Amino acid sequence: KLKIIPVGVDTVFFKPPIIKDDNEKVIKLITVGRLDRVKGHEYAIQVAEILQQKGCQIELTIVGEGRERDVLEQLIKEKQLHAIVKLAGRKGQLEVKEMLQSSDIFLFTSVATYQGRRETQGLATLEAQACGLPAVVFDSGGVKYTVKEGETGYVVPEYDVNAMASKVEDLIQNAQKRKQMGEAAVQFVTSKFSQEVIFKRWKQMYAVSERVESIK
Repeated sequence: KLKIIPVGVDTVFFKPPIIKDDNEKVIKLITVGRLDRVKGHEYAIQVAEILQQKGCQIELTIVGEGRERDVLEQLIKEKQLHAIVKLAGRKGQLEVKEMLQSSDIFLFTSVATYQGRRETQGLATLEAQACGLPAVVFDSGGVKYTVKEGETGYVVPEYDVNAMASKVEDLIQNAQKRKQMGEAAVQFVTSKFSQEVIFKRWKQMYAVSERVESIK
């Protein structure tokens, strides 16, 4: 009797840029979410460190604000990653879209809190894919249902920063795969999670409910 209908994405607003420079030597990684332990930004920073040690030319931008800022700033300082990891702070929706459109790969490192709470869906992952970014995410909560494994991105075990770094490195080294996954991501979100599609699912749900009530 239970039906799951996800939150939809405005694919008219979140969409790939008309023109994108794919000749940049530095690969831009981005993650979006409030600076809270459940978002696991510390693991994204660890991934950036691993990639730097492997010689990858990257930048990681963390978009969001919250109570974990001081902790993350200290971690960046300890690992001497100021040159490649940026805490961008809180941004408006238009700014987030533009930052996604100018990036190459989306990371989502959400994890369980000490209370066992996890991400329910991962809307940011869908918005990033709608902008044409392949996503590499932790298998936490409902996040895995927002990525088509091996087609629009990769789902790796929760907390496994080495596995995530490996998948990101694969995308860094294979521009064609990045492009193909990005295009598949746009199609995936548009066909499964666009507001138009979700509205139709709600409409069908209410139609069924009304028929059941009329029979009663």
